[in-house]
Amino acid sequence: MIFLAIAYSCWKLSLAHAIGAMILLLFFDIKAGKEESWLSTKFSDYDQYRSQSKKLIPF
Repeated sequence: MIFLAIAYSCWKLSLAHAIGAMILLLFFDIKAGKEESWLSTKFSDYDQYRSQSKKLIPF
């Protein structure tokens, strides 16, 4: 969804769409951070899993 929004803003060459894409990126980054903190309190092995995987962008 984030990459689609960034691609659409590049296709349209629109600053408003680029700002919207950055807001989406910020929203999902905050959401993922909250989910990671919840998962680390619920599952004791989650910190080990988190060290092996990326949060939002897989590279």
